[in-house]
Amino acid sequence: MKKLLSIILTILMLVTSVPYALAAGDGIPLTVDVTDKFNVEIGSGYEYYDEDGYIITGTNQDASVRIYEPADLTFRDATFAGFITQYAPENSVVNITLEGTTEVTGYVSIADEHLIFDGDEAAIFKAPYFATGGYSGSVTVNGGNIDLVTEGGYTTINCVGGFIINGGTVTAYNNSTFVVGYEVTLNGGELNINSTSADTAAVQGPITMKNGTLLTFNAESGMLRYDSYAGYIGKIVMADGADETDCFFVRYDKGSDFVPVFDINSALDGKSYAEIKIDTHEHSLNNIGKCICGYECPHESITDNKCDNCGTECTFVTIEMTDSYGDGWNGNAVVIKQFVDGVYTDTEAGTATIENGASGTFTTVLPKDGIFALSWLAGDYPSECSFTIAVDGETVYECADGSTLTDGQMLYVTCEHTSYTDGKCDVCGYEC
Repeated sequence: MKKLLSIILTILMLVTSVPYALAAGDGIPLTVDVTDKFNVEIGSGYEYYDEDGYIITGTNQDASVRIYEPADLTFRDATFAGFITQYAPENSVVNITLEGTTEVTGYVSIADEHLIFDGDEAAIFKAPYFATGGYSGSVTVNGGNIDLVTEGGYTTINCVGGFIINGGTVTAYNNSTFVVGYEVTLNGGELNINSTSADTAAVQGPITMKNGTLLTFNAESGMLRYDSYAGYIGKIVMADGADETDCFFVRYDKGSDFVPVFDINSALDGKSYAEIKIDTHEHSLNNIGKCICGYECPHESITDNKCDNCGTECTFVTIEMTDSYGDGWNGNAVVIKQFVDGVYTDTEAGTATIENGASGTFTTVLPKDGIFALSWLAGDYPSECSFTIAVDGETVYECADGSTLTDGQMLYVTCEHTSYTDGKCDVCGYEC
């Protein structure tokens, strides 16, 4: 009689498409094979124990998992159409343990809930995208591999409450719109972003990185979203624990070495691919205050021609320009050069740049020993600007009208000019 009743109930459930209501007893994990089930419902109001564990396994492309309450789940080599949690109460936490490979062919809808993924290095969870539909839900990845492949008009990582990576590897792909829609926090592990969209940047929301994390980009139409009024909407920033002296290391293809770049914006500008690391090592400064990582001491405080921070012996050069006509300096107007072995070479101090059409002051610090010169680049000298050059606070050159200069004219040399031949310094060649 009991067997007959069980058969009748099963037939009735299949005919009426009523989903299975599942519950485990006495805290024992319940193994749910989705192979022959249309829907798996956890906590649907029929029967539920909130401390029970559920093991979801099996393959059924028509099946979905619907979660109505907080739950502890294990996905073990499962494949099904949709993993939906928008029925759970606000701020419900769903802990998910990954074993083997689980693939969601539909989507993952989160709403107000918080999903927490954990798994070993071999565990994989595949889905098209994570979305909260404007609600405050979040996703946290503590371990395992999360592979997201979006083909269509949906943003791949679109969690209003945040997408937090504490460990593991997340790889996200999109072929038509943003990969990152809302903020991603990279506390550990790795985030790989791939975009083949020809019209949409890869990142709209900010990505916050902590030390030791790894971020890779491969973007067809640019990495960060740009708004003509607000500038870059998506951005990459360093989290608490890193400061302005930390160095970004970037490489533009996986076969190359990491290149140190102190300014992350210049590292990303115009590049279709970049892999980024942050390093917080103690800077070992050479005799001009520069670290092998690319960091340069700003030499903001000088006492007796020595930097108070790194001890570098310095010559403090200031170029102050007054632009009464508004056309200003063209970019890269002044080059700092050093006299080495009879010829002038550009020094690591580089080139002075003041924005076009603006007045301002350019300040640089040069190593004290050696012979240095300031040279105007051909075609880039100020035609109608006055300027003053000071070395260690002492004015050494004044020009009331830049139009009197010739292209490439050398303006000042730190050489003492003690020996001359035919009106030129024997040491530096400066015309005296």
